[in-house]
Amino acid sequence: MRLDPDVLPRVVNLGGSMRPELLALATSVLVSSATARAQEAAPAPLTPEERIRGLEERLAALEGARPDVAPLETRVGTLEATLRNVVLAVADQVKVTGLVSGGFTWNLADPPGRRGTNLLRVNDPDHDTFAVSYAKLGLYRDVSGENGWDAGFRVEVAAGRQVETTLSLDPDFGGGDEVNLANAYIQLQAPTPLGRPLTITGGRFYGWFGVESLDTPTNPNYSLSVFSNFTPFTNTGLGVGLELVENLKYTQYVVNGWDLVFDNNDAKSYGGQLAFTLDDPATTVALNWLVGAEQAGDEEDLRWLVELDLTTKLTETTELRAALHYGQEEGAAQPGRAGGPTPASIRGIAKYGGAMLIVRQELYEVREGFRRFAIGARTNFWRDQGGSKSGLSQTLVDVTGTFEVRFTEFASLRFEWRHDHSNQAFYLGGRGLPSQHHQDTASIELNFRF
Repeated sequence: MRLDPDVLPRVVNLGGSMRPELLALATSVLVSSATARAQEAAPAPLTPEERIRGLEERLAALEGARPDVAPLETRVGTLEATLRNVVLAVADQVKVTGLVSGGFTWNLADPPGRRGTNLLRVNDPDHDTFAVSYAKLGLYRDVSGENGWDAGFRVEVAAGRQVETTLSLDPDFGGGDEVNLANAYIQLQAPTPLGRPLTITGGRFYGWFGVESLDTPTNPNYSLSVFSNFTPFTNTGLGVGLELVENLKYTQYVVNGWDLVFDNNDAKSYGGQLAFTLDDPATTVALNWLVGAEQAGDEEDLRWLVELDLTTKLTETTELRAALHYGQEEGAAQPGRAGGPTPASIRGIAKYGGAMLIVRQELYEVREGFRRFAIGARTNFWRDQGGSKSGLSQTLVDVTGTFEVRFTEFASLRFEWRHDHSNQAFYLGGRGLPSQHHQDTASIELNFRF
């Protein structure tokens, strides 16, 4: 029997009028009903086996809610593998480059001096001395060349005698030092609707003129020509390039000037290159130009230069390089020396230009694509009217022959003979005075590059 709890107040209220035996009976019924309800609400006690099973189920649920923790040895091995993959990925994209070139040059006139007695020379200006002419080490990453977003860079440090004559011409950036930055630039690549990427280069980089490189082991001859001596070795600034149509690319440059990291006046120099390339046969034809005020503190007198370059493989073993250029500079003509005063018709305006031809022939194939010997022959004609480049208004000719023994694809030994001629008594004689019309030198060089 059950009694609704709501009855209890009524029973209590009636207690005063109820008989005692009825009040006791009602109270007993109410207590029994409350006890029954409490027993129905409380769960039945669990057996020991049920308690153990419940604990096991809760533990399994907790373990499933967290990741498995691998043993320490497994975690260390995974970390090593991850680091190895990162290093390999970086090494695959960032590469090391470098070269070493050292040699000995003898001037047949045997001038009494040593340093700088081989006039108008770039990488071999010293007589009767061994020298590290050029050594370079760097890191680089090239952009992909595909029509997409990408970035690259090149940082190279160079040392040696050639650094003084090419990379350290800026008095405010290691002027005269034997160690300097050869290249330090960043490249950014962005896609275009043409299906060919736009490339932006910013920093210090080799000049875009010429068919000879400052990396002399890559040239057919050991020495750099007079022709190369009178074009910019390096430029610092910005270049933006785009392949206009297939195989035809134009690059526009804004730079601080010839061989300057810090500009020496308030004017910038502007230049460009229009280059046409083919893969078969390997051929490049480039039209280069540069114009700007180059004299210190002078923004009015302009210097300009235009050059046409050709590099081609005539056959698998025969390479031809040629260049033709012409330029002028206002207010740069020097008074004549041995040749008399500068004519009034050209006074104040320096004019210069010339032509160069280089042929390289490889010989004696020892395995596919590698030949043991090579011969390089070069000749160039150059006119310095007004003497702004050489210090004397003169006509210069050089004839150079180089014989190369290649030990591997990366190392070679070269023997070179060179004859320089001027229509003026310009070169040094046995007494160290400019009494000679010619300069003959013999050189031997070892190089390694990678």
